[in-house]
Amino acid sequence: MKTMTRTESAAALPLNTILIGDCIKQMQALPAESVDLIFADPPYNLQLRGELHRPDNSRVDAVDDAWDSFASFEVYDRFTREWLRAARRLLNAQRRALGHRLVPQHLPCRCRPARTKATGS
Repeated sequence: MKTMTRTESAAALPLNTILIGDCIKQMQALPAESVDLIFADPPYNLQLRGELHRPDNSRVDAVDDAWDSFASFEVYDRFTREWLRAARRLLNAQRRALGHRLVPQHLPCRCRPARTKATGS
């Protein structure tokens, strides 16, 4: 892998482009610390052999598409660790990541509401 300067890295980024393909391979192809923000909506791994119920006992209508199918919890955990590792490498010093159902043990974070000086809220 060729090491690029920050200027070269910025010039090499595919701006205003949707990258289609394996998310881990796509992220590995981008320069390190070149991303300001990552928004992720990873697979839920809800394809269970039985039914899934919420605390109020209502049935969850889980997805049944191939993108959410994993052979085991171990395979799902490995995928999760790999994409989070690839994402972490991309984040610049600000390290901002937003995610839907990010697993806290894989990406520890401390969150607090942003406050503005003008309103204090």
